[in-house]
Amino acid sequence: MGYSFSVDKTKENEYYIHITKGEVQEEPNVCIPDTFKDMTIAFSSDTMGKGNDELGKILIKSFIYTVSESTPYPSTMIFYNGGVRLTCEGSQVLDDLIELEKEGVEIISCGTCLDFLNIKDKLKVGSISNMYTIYEKLKKPSNKYNNRVGIKMKREEYGLLTFKSTHLALQGEQIFKNNNLVFKTIPTPPREVSHSCGLALLFIVDDIDKVEDMVNEGFLNIDGLYKFIKEGHKNTAERIL
Repeated sequence: MGYSFSVDKTKENEYYIHITKGEVQEEPNVCIPDTFKDMTIAFSSDTMGKGNDELGKILIKSFIYTVSESTPYPSTMIFYNGGVRLTCEGSQVLDDLIELEKEGVEIISCGTCLDFLNIKDKLKVGSISNMYTIYEKLKKPSNKYNNRVGIKMKREEYGLLTFKSTHLALQGEQIFKNNNLVFKTIPTPPREVSHSCGLALLFIVDDIDKVEDMVNEGFLNIDGLYKFIKEGHKNTAERIL
């Protein structure tokens, strides 16, 4: 409370109490974000939707990346049937799931499904569980909550390419692969770059000049080239082309 005291006995049954007021130490103002939401997301397939498996894989990759970039996070992510392939070796979303698990999201894969598909030994993220746990999680999501105080947001810089169509984005992927460029396919950031539904390529910032040359030489058909800055969950984009 900012006070100290001492007691002096002067006579029998007579005491003097000295109270000294010190500096009051105020509680620091901190931001405590809601890191988790009481929500469970279930995945029954390694694709999203029906109709075209190639498109479904693009969509599931974009969806899980979006989950990893958005707070509050779900408390639990459950994978069953063909969905368990997403948590196993070779999964295109493995890196995002590993990062979500590091943030505290519970990743659960169905043990029966892993056994049936003979990929139990290929599990790379999360834990194995049974239908009782899966049912409990779906019936009543866990109430996990994490308060993180005074976090210093990490600043990261990348190059970002956007495209006018999904087909042009897939062509861009192949060109990046052929030129041994390190990249990641993500949903086009809606607020910072575009309000359309599409795909973008996120790549190492040191390769911006090389990519710009490839665009100017006609090897890449793009909508825009940006320097993309991520600081925590705040993103900014500076247009180059």
